[in-house]
Amino acid sequence: MTDKEKLDAIRAEIHRLVNVRGYDREMANDLFAFMDSLPNEPVSEGLDEAAKANSMLKRSDDTEVGYDLNRYGGFIAGAEWQKNQFEKNRLKHCNSITNEQAELEQCFIDQHLDKYNRMPTFLDAIEYGMKLKEQQLLKGTVEREVKQDAGGYPHIDATELYDYDKGIPLAKAGDKVKVVIIKED
Repeated sequence: MTDKEKLDAIRAEIHRLVNVRGYDREMANDLFAFMDSLPNEPVSEGLDEAAKANSMLKRSDDTEVGYDLNRYGGFIAGAEWQKNQFEKNRLKHCNSITNEQAELEQCFIDQHLDKYNRMPTFLDAIEYGMKLKEQQLLKGTVEREVKQDAGGYPHIDATELYDYDKGIPLAKAGDKVKVVIIKED
């Protein structure tokens, strides 16, 4: 049964309930208006099953007798609302990022699609960020060999804190600096 056939069957059932059981016509009209406002895309199977489970009517002996169409429609509407809120918040955030951030994001997605032929996951983004940070950290490093001093202790020869490429000192006397030691095998 197609989604259109399902909606037509629901409409027919609403008409029957209004005419046979005297259900509230105004509520039925509201439900019809809601159904007309639904997107043309089909409801996902998982959402449809959850809505049915949430709107099932049962007798006292737990026998299923049908669905509460108001609850079913409300469940679907709530899921659509939440989906729209996520998208609205995503777009709001996208509009607030800087050009540099947008370029970084686009570069990441392009590289990932080229390499793996799939959309990246959150873990992919985290790993990308870690690698990027490591590259930034190692960008201005100077390689030195660990030696042994006269007392038998390991040490590294003094390192000049001067960037010869840019012609500027990296620190001046009295500055406190942090040295990162990365052992390579």
